[in-house]
Amino acid sequence: MSFKKNIAFYKVSQPLYENYKELDSPIVKCAAKRVQITGGDDLLNLEFLQENGSDLNSFSYILPFTRKNVEEKLAELFDEFSLL
Repeated sequence: MSFKKNIAFYKVSQPLYENYKELDSPIVKCAAKRVQITGGDDLLNLEFLQENGSDLNSFSYILPFTRKNVEEKLAELFDEFSLL
């Protein structure tokens, strides 16, 4: 994991977001990625992996890629998360 390399992985559980409470397979991991978009804005992508191995492409924000920003957004979606 490295925030300097524009990616971080988190273990996540206990969803607060209602749509994630209804999934057949729980979400167990988040990949937070920085994407530079045309025009100079930083895009923060949060992509989730379910326990059954399915990817769930989720949320994108126009925010700088920092640990604080990633964890603030994860706190809106999950009750528990920790950096892997």
